[in-house]
Amino acid sequence: MTDADVDGSHIRTLLLTFFYRQMPELIKRGYVYIAQPPLYQISRKKRVEYVDDDAALNRILIQLGTDEVSLRNVADGSQLTQKQLSEILELLVALDKYARALQRHGGDFGEFIERRDPATHVLPRHLVKVREGNTESVHYFHTEAELQRFGEANPDLRLFGEEEPEAPAEKRNGHDGHTRRARHAELHESKAIEDLLQRLARKGLSVDHYAARTNRSSS
Repeated sequence: MTDADVDGSHIRTLLLTFFYRQMPELIKRGYVYIAQPPLYQISRKKRVEYVDDDAALNRILIQLGTDEVSLRNVADGSQLTQKQLSEILELLVALDKYARALQRHGGDFGEFIERRDPATHVLPRHLVKVREGNTESVHYFHTEAELQRFGEANPDLRLFGEEEPEAPAEKRNGHDGHTRRARHAELHESKAIEDLLQRLARKGLSVDHYAARTNRSSS
């Protein structure tokens, strides 16, 4: 048995490799066992629980956090049960995971939500982050056709691996002489986020709750 963290996982792999190479009969006869210790201990009042991973930890924390808590919808006066509140919190935890993934691409979650198509509620499928000197801007696109048009209108970004175009310096570079650089990311998370938003909407939480912050520089 090793620790439940990443270091413990590495040590376990090394030990198994040692047994496999030096004592293969132990492996073949099934005499080697792996014990999995818990990763967390949760204590509250007289209640003590052990959990194996972050997902289980979140579930228990949500359960503990909703004890003796009530939530009322001011729009219609309805009150959520503890189970309904737990379900909403679990959806928000899942949504936060995707928001963090989007942030790693360079996007802002609130701004991404604002780019949702008002008619179809489809979210952007592509993100392009442009850097010019110390200035960064983020652009969202719903379709590959939109992305293609943006790339054609900005050939200096070479979004699709083209050869660097022959263009005047003021076009090839920014107005202050800085060369522009761009990074394209396909947003595979969009479909899952749409599903989560729909499920939250059915529970009375509108997508308007995720409106973007003001004073942003991207488009």
